[in-house]
This record gives sequence, structure tokens and C-alpha cells, in this order.
Amino acid sequence: MTLKWATPGEYVDALKAENVTWPVYYDEYLNYFDNDFLFWSGYYTSRPAFKKQIKDSQALYNSVSKMYARKMIDQTTSHEDFISYLKA
Repeated sequence: MTLKWATPGEYVDALKAENVTWPVYYDEYLNYFDNDFLFWSGYYTSRPAFKKQIKDSQALYNSVSKMYARKMIDQTTSHEDFISYLKA
């Protein structure tokens, strides 16, 4: 495994050099209406507090996952520490 620090531009150039075609999933698009003249006008504006809570919890989960991964990669972490992190 080789780890290389790069700028976003270098990363995109490396992806282009791989010449990979990425699939496009059309079944995940959210429909804006079910039938004719039945629009979901309040979908993006309803329950803003609930949606903020979801975004905040996702951000917290992502940061905890990153901290956990960094601790697991750390060579000085003992087996007992691994077990305690898994239980937490």
C-alpha cells in the first residue's frame, strides 16, 4: 500500500488517468410529484428541526468513526484498548 499526499486537483487527475466509467443510478432520484398536479411542496421545508438533528447526529457519528479508525490504526494501542473501544 502506498500513501501519497495530494491536492484535490492531483486526485482528480489520477482518477481521470484510471479511465474508469462510474455507473449512474437513476432509481435513487427523488420524484417531485406522484401524479399530475400532486407536488411535494413541503418536502424540503417541513420539519427543519428534525432534519437538523439528523444532520448533527450524522456529523457526530462520522467524527466518532474517524477517531475510532485512527485509534485502531495506531500501533501503540493494546488489545485491551481495542476491546474497550469495541464495547464503547
